[in-house]
Amino acid sequence: MLTARRRELTLLLVLQFAHLVLVSAQVPIRGKTTLLETIVFTVIAPFQRTAMATVRAVTGVYTNYFDLRGARDRSDALEKQLESARLELNRMRGERGELERLRKLLHLADGLPYHSEPALIIGADALNPIKTLFIDKGSRHGVRQNCPVISPEGFLVGRVITPISPSQATVQLITDIDANVGAILAGSRTFGVLNGLGDGKCALRFVPNSVEVAIREEVLTSGLDQIYPRGLIAGHVVSGAQGHSVFKDVIVHPAVAVARLEHVLVLIGDKHGETGSAVAPE
Repeated sequence: MLTARRRELTLLLVLQFAHLVLVSAQVPIRGKTTLLETIVFTVIAPFQRTAMATVRAVTGVYTNYFDLRGARDRSDALEKQLESARLELNRMRGERGELERLRKLLHLADGLPYHSEPALIIGADALNPIKTLFIDKGSRHGVRQNCPVISPEGFLVGRVITPISPSQATVQLITDIDANVGAILAGSRTFGVLNGLGDGKCALRFVPNSVEVAIREEVLTSGLDQIYPRGLIAGHVVSGAQGHSVFKDVIVHPAVAVARLEHVLVLIGDKHGETGSAVAPE
């Protein structure tokens, strides 16, 4: 009996709640919005906001990921372009430097009273790089034995020796122990013979002990050897001590840094058609 009444009471409450819901669905609040809609929206709104915030966060993560990935790809592409530009700039700088050196050679050649041939250094003696060099000009270009070789600045480098091929020649440096150059001290005008020491320096032989030799005094070619033209700068004095005999021990540092030399000028004859002192007769 008690259970039946409870069932009836529960059914009555359910019917009243349903009736209330139906009524609220018909009662407008603030215009066209019903009470039921207001209640539903009030209950659902917090969950809806949370869901939307979650969706926005997840969407933002994926968007940021793809944005970062795209930015990284663009950065890699720009880095490659920058590296390519650096390589091109270095290449252009190298070409500009080579053109400048060639321009100096041609300018020097125009001012010399000798026919000359610019040449590129293509190698050196593997065992002794201060002994000989190899150039890319040979007999086909008028290069022959004993042709003097100078730097783009006009400093003495050495002379052509054999072997000589149509497109290549060998240059003996003044630092070679077998090299001898007729020389003169620019200050005292004392003659001597410049001889290579084989260690990158030279000795000026036969300078009397009575001659005052100044440090950094220039040593020039004298032309007396009939190979090198007179007046080329060969080097400068680094020491001039009294010798044990009648001659000083004069050490000379060459004017040319062979290790940094890339181009040279070969003097192949007098512009007036005479051999003169520039080239010894073969």
